[in-house]
Amino acid sequence: MVLCRADCLAVKPVTGKSYPCIITKKNLFAGFPHLYYPSNPIFVEKFVMKAREYKNEKE
Repeated sequence: MVLCRADCLAVKPVTGKSYPCIITKKNLFAGFPHLYYPSNPIFVEKFVMKAREYKNEKE
């Protein structure tokens, strides 16, 4: 059996059940969680920073 590596864990607030939900690498952020960005503005800042870095590498 091959298990999927996850860098983020989604946790249901009522049941506490958790699921691996996102894979990250240098320029990859892949997954299907529902994110509420206003709750974590630092995440948004870092995401935009990485997008700019990627764009600059490609130019």
